[in-house]
Amino acid sequence: MTIDELKNILRTLSNSLIGSFGEYIISKSLDYPIKKVHKNHTDFIINGIPIDVKTIRNLNIIPNKQKNVKGINLAFVLILDTHVELYIKKLSLIKVVEWYEVLMYYAEWKLNHNIFVKRASIDLSEYKKNLNKIRENIITVNNENIRFIYRTTQKLFNRESPDNFIPKTIKENHITIFIDYKDCSFTESCINKIYAFYDSDAVTFPKLIKTRLHKDKIDLSSKVLQSYCYNSIDDLIERFYSN
Repeated sequence: MTIDELKNILRTLSNSLIGSFGEYIISKSLDYPIKKVHKNHTDFIINGIPIDVKTIRNLNIIPNKQKNVKGINLAFVLILDTHVELYIKKLSLIKVVEWYEVLMYYAEWKLNHNIFVKRASIDLSEYKKNLNKIRENIITVNNENIRFIYRTTQKLFNRESPDNFIPKTIKENHITIFIDYKDCSFTESCINKIYAFYDSDAVTFPKLIKTRLHKDKIDLSSKVLQSYCYNSIDDLIERFYSN
């Protein structure tokens, strides 16, 4: 999922769901001790202070002019185009949460919520051209089968691979090719890196100890993986069988 796709999803969430997600952002982003309450106009006790969280997409509402419930202090999650801002007047706190962080929080939060979003169609014509070029040049030795996967948000995950990087079933003469794109244009020029390997080689790949969402992930920064890393389709075609 891209950041722009997430922004579109947040615009369409119901008030209850966007409120729930705002509370999740608060719970993950602050360094203060936090206790969940969810009663009597109080969502959390933050640093000993009862707090009611309001998530705002309509910025015509000015946060510091909203009336507080007596004895309850408001925390605001302001969803802006450039970032998400947390504002708690009682704690004299203003904190910026970058969109790449929001994207990770959303992936975690969504696991416990049923979100049905009609996603905008993506033009995959350029992606298919890339796959055809690879197939025409790689399937030349043992009639191998290729499994393709891709990401357009790999930079947000740093060295952490997709959780389907290694196939569930390892088969001989099967190849996995993971294309890391810089954006959703899927053009050949926007390819950042390509990882290509025989599935049987995957048993040597080092796994990360700590990962997001507690799923098995491969360390793409490891020395082992550099032998399977290519800078472009042409680089892949030239070196794959020579390695």
